[in-house]
Amino acid sequence: MEEVARHFAVAARTVDRWVKDGCPRDPRGWFELSAVGRWREARERARSAREKAPLASAEARWRMARAQAEEIRLAQLRGTLLDREDVERGRVARLVAVRRRLLALPRSAAPILAGLTPREIEAWLDGWARDAIRAFAEEVQPEDAGGPGSDEASPARASTTLAGEYDDPNDLAEPAVDLPGPQARAATA
Repeated sequence: MEEVARHFAVAARTVDRWVKDGCPRDPRGWFELSAVGRWREARERARSAREKAPLASAEARWRMARAQAEEIRLAQLRGTLLDREDVERGRVARLVAVRRRLLALPRSAAPILAGLTPREIEAWLDGWARDAIRAFAEEVQPEDAGGPGSDEASPARASTTLAGEYDDPNDLAEPAVDLPGPQARAATA
């Protein structure tokens, strides 16, 4: 053991530690210096690789983050990436428009539906619901939600918004389906 320690210029306790760590010896306990040298080199390469692994991992993460940032930048340039706030404003605008349309129904529909048969009322409401769904599917601008820049209170804002809110009950008079009834009879008379 002392010969191995002298050969590799280490303390005898270091050689004891190597033995515990798996340094090769023959069955009689003797050391072959070339085998010990190869074992030390392999051990050093493994330790070096372990030390470099975090750096390589960090570099790989950095490269990945840089690639993702570039993909986002390109998507923005192409116009295929939507801003989260714009999407949220659009969602809110649609919900507000649907709410307005639903809240306007009783006030606007009552005079039109008075005197119609249940079948005619059902057909009119079906047409109104389909129009509401179709309007909801259309693009709604943020100002249609009554947000900044909205002219909601303006008298110049007449019959409908993009979302189909009806300010004038007469705009509701023509449902999506033809109705036989008082209005149809009045129109033909």
